Amino acid sequence: MLIIRIRRDIIVKLHTGQGKTLIGLLMLQARLNAGKGPALCFDDFIEVFNNERPHEALDMKCPAEVYQLSTRPYKGLPDIDYPFHDKIIVVANCGRICLGHNKINFSTVFAGQAVGIKEVHDGIWLVSFMDYDLGYFDLETRVLEPLENPFGPKVLPM
Repeated sequence: MLIIRIRRDIIVKLHTGQGKTLIGLLMLQARLNAGKGPALCFDDFIEVFNNERPHEALDMKCPAEVYQLSTRPYKGLPDIDYPFHDKIIVVANCGRICLGHNKINFSTVFAGQAVGIKEVHDGIWLVSFMDYDLGYFDLETRVLEPLENPFGPKVLPM
């Protein structure tokens, strides 16, 4: 994939195969979602990819020949609930957890996501996302201390 930067615009030139189509389209969508200005998408390429170019994985058919709409409507994901936490806070776009006038740097990865916080001791709070405890912060230092990787492999002792 070749990426050419011109001022604030990004032009992406794609070569077919190896998932580059999806990656390029995701890059373009992310740029538009971030409000970073216009992005060019090559409609001719998408037209050829979906309607003219046969794919080996589809028995040499074009994606448009085999695609069909789902019969089930997409209803989205349910809201995440934290019944055992004191508060549910949506992480700010800048990656901070705002608790009153206290701003705790957390992570931009969770921007826009609801996290549960629970006071486990005087001024010490546990931060959780879904079923995973991520770390602790205290209101005095306002620094998040992460726990061990909650997503890592679970190995039982022998």
